Amino acid sequence: MNETDKMATWNLLRDFGFQPDDRVWSDVPPGLSFDFGDFNLSASWVVSMKLAEVVLFSGVLATSRTLGAVSFELPRKVNSRELCAALIVHYLDNAAEKGVFHPAREVAWVTEGRKHRHLLPWEVSKSAYQARSHCTVQRDWLRLALKSMVELLAKADDAAVVEFSFDGSVLLIRCC
Repeated sequence: MNETDKMATWNLLRDFGFQPDDRVWSDVPPGLSFDFGDFNLSASWVVSMKLAEVVLFSGVLATSRTLGAVSFELPRKVNSRELCAALIVHYLDNAAEKGVFHPAREVAWVTEGRKHRHLLPWEVSKSAYQARSHCTVQRDWLRLALKSMVELLAKADDAAVVEFSFDGSVLLIRCC
């Protein structure tokens, strides 16, 4: 996706219902905050420790038994509204007790974010990895191939290249 096709995270937060909040420090004042009923999440427009322009989220997530700090960053531009919601919900779930964030009131974009977990970058990579072409080789055939390769490489130059390729139906091993 082209950088110009991306959506501004800051604008999406306002669409989600984040409100301007003068108590939240931000390079571009005012910062934003969202009230979940029992938890307040703040968003600041800042430059990160790695000198990247980000939106920094922070808050204190408290239950009757636990108290935890929430802190994470998102890029200032994301590919879609759905991805933005999925990323925020992912980080909130990670900070929550038992791995699931339960807001005190119903929040539509939290439900939307959970529905779009498949858009998270690591989930996209995992799906692509699982969809790749791969093959299974019977053990006795592989042992024979490796034995032949050892014999060939013993006679070959140290810089000899061994190439493995798979076209979706045939595994090809080339050496020397």
